[in-house]
Amino acid sequence: MTIAILPLRALHDGKRRLAGVLSPGERTALVQGMLLRVVRALQASKRIERVIVVSPDAELLAWVQPMAVWPIEQPAGSLNAGLEYARSVVRAQAPRADLLVVLPDLPQLQPLDIVGIVAAGTPGTVVVAPDRHQQGTNALWLPPDAGLPFSFGPDSLRQHLLAAERLGLRVQQYHAPGSAFDLDTAEDLKLVRMPAGGSDT
Repeated sequence: MTIAILPLRALHDGKRRLAGVLSPGERTALVQGMLLRVVRALQASKRIERVIVVSPDAELLAWVQPMAVWPIEQPAGSLNAGLEYARSVVRAQAPRADLLVVLPDLPQLQPLDIVGIVAAGTPGTVVVAPDRHQQGTNALWLPPDAGLPFSFGPDSLRQHLLAAERLGLRVQQYHAPGSAFDLDTAEDLKLVRMPAGGSDT
């Protein structure tokens, strides 16, 4: 059984680096559209038992409830703190579940990407899906006993690889366009067209 966790700080305050090219409403619609795309890819893959969205934003959690996800409101803290909190909640209820963390800003993610990431996972192995710059981590699969700390943020790929080495875990990397492209900057926005209104094509 694999449980997916999507961390997101806020619905209306996301993608600040796009403030110069998108209005606040457009940025909110973009965040909604990408999150919905990722949730649908996870659910359509048929490899995920349950999808969790963890956030300190109660409005965001109310918005995602109709998507048949498990909303978890985290205490105040960073994205990584939210992931650790979600992991503790999951472990209390499903201690033998595999975990798949997926960042919610992957507008080209496909169900087959989820199938590939989960298929690459084995006991004693973590699966890392790097970004296209080979610096960040866009998805991370963990078996139940892997106590790998979450290090999402700048240079997260190297941090996750070093932590896996320290813990004696094997690493399998998954490379595909859908998992590698994360949308953060105005230049990224030029490379992909996201429909407005929180829906995908």
